Amino acid sequence: MIGLILFLMTMGFVFNACDTETPEQRAKKDREKIIEYLKEHDMYDDAEEHSSGVFYVIEKEGSGSYPNNNSIVKVTYHGYLLDGEMFDNRFESTMRLTNQIRGMQIGLTFFQRGSEGWILIPSELGYGEYGTVGIPRNANLAFEVEMIDFN
Repeated sequence: MIGLILFLMTMGFVFNACDTETPEQRAKKDREKIIEYLKEHDMYDDAEEHSSGVFYVIEKEGSGSYPNNNSIVKVTYHGYLLDGEMFDNRFESTMRLTNQIRGMQIGLTFFQRGSEGWILIPSELGYGEYGTVGIPRNANLAFEVEMIDFN
């Protein structure tokens, strides 16, 4: 029995070692998948890419200033995996940006009050290699967002 457990543990380490890729390789794959998603959903021509790798699309312009990383925002959003599966759905949710995943912190700073659009987040700026409940490891994320207000 102990021999079987040791064998299974060894095989787990071997498979994990074969599954490693550099952060640069992961970022490149993520970017390709996000661009493919944008093209499939006719958003590519309107998309902007931040230097972090976050893409955003403003479908409805808002007005006024923009939130910053210290803002408390009130938003409605739907979170999707790139295969279309919804993993989160919030209506008029109030949240501090510093408490959000890095991709949302970056992406929401491009939305004025009343604006609507999309934020597409590479895995490392989402839940990364560990994932979370309902979100697998290395998952790229798409958020449909409406910025209601912020302070």
